[in-house]
Amino acid sequence: MVRSAQHERRAAATGGSRRARSRQGSRADREIEGRIEARTLGLLTELGLSYVVVDAPAGMESSMPPTVAVTNPKLVVFRLHGRRVATWEAKNDPVTERYRYLYDEAQLREWSAKVRETAFNVARVHMTFNNNHANYATTNALEMGQIFRES
Repeated sequence: MVRSAQHERRAAATGGSRRARSRQGSRADREIEGRIEARTLGLLTELGLSYVVVDAPAGMESSMPPTVAVTNPKLVVFRLHGRRVATWEAKNDPVTERYRYLYDEAQLREWSAKVRETAFNVARVHMTFNNNHANYATTNALEMGQIFRES
């Protein structure tokens, strides 16, 4: 879908796309999303598949909530993409621009707590930094390793 500059300004002024607004939206929208999430997690559990916990910009058309869930006791996967809103859904930008994001220490500590808590419920935890512009992923992985060593 091609959007005009006027449409983009109006969307920005009113809180973004209809779907993004519905994510913030009504109680009914949240209830529907909750039922869909429960059905999805139930199906993954039934099939013995691991749910992938994703961190990415919130409120975007392609966003999914950063739900932490274990659907397979053998493995949980955390995948951190970064939170660069400006380029997340941009068209015709190099894809690496989407992932040009370094997590700060507070954000890493927030995720480390979630990972540590989840680790008690599974045999293995995998954590992938997909903010792979330049050396951002390896930088954040080293910082996360230091946070885990300190705690």
